[in-house]
Amino acid sequence: MAVNNSLAKRDQSMKLSVYLQNDAVKKQINQVVGGKNGTRFISSIVSAVQSTPALQECTSPSIVNAALLGEALNLSPSPQLGQFYMVPFDNRKKGCKEAQFQLGYKGYIQLAERSGYYKKLNVLAIKEGELIRYDPLDEEIEVELIDDDVIREETPAMGYYAMFEYENGFCIQQKWRSEDFGTFRAGQNSGKGSLEVFFFLVQRF
Repeated sequence: MAVNNSLAKRDQSMKLSVYLQNDAVKKQINQVVGGKNGTRFISSIVSAVQSTPALQECTSPSIVNAALLGEALNLSPSPQLGQFYMVPFDNRKKGCKEAQFQLGYKGYIQLAERSGYYKKLNVLAIKEGELIRYDPLDEEIEVELIDDDVIREETPAMGYYAMFEYENGFCIQQKWRSEDFGTFRAGQNSGKGSLEVFFFLVQRF
């Protein structure tokens, strides 16, 4: 079974490589990316697919289309950067797996910063024992973050803090309990981790 899976992934990788050499596909890529950046774009797609096994089962056109959407926004497809993701999903009508563009929370922040409206934009998990004081009336918060990154990562979150400040000085800060996020999360069907937290907080501004 493992051999069959390996062969299937290698076959899909070959299909993607062949698909990217198609003249019509090259033209489509050059229209969005530009000739000089075409090689970089293709390399980034191949790298993203190789590092995400589930993507190797998706159709080549859907992978390229998802990547082009990210490229049009000048975002990197690297999963490590978290700017956007090519997420596999089952297309039952077509009977195949396709890649779908999904904006990452870091990409969302980058687009917001590029708009020129924001001076600051931040989202942070507050771990148990870190919150010293929070006044919801004047939106002032005082925390003492755990110094050890490893210990902090393993410590459960008691809530989440988000803030943004416009260039004109207008500022909003908010804190939510983990329980509030849990209620929101129960009603969601997609997305996990930081992306869920970010959009949960953004929707409440």
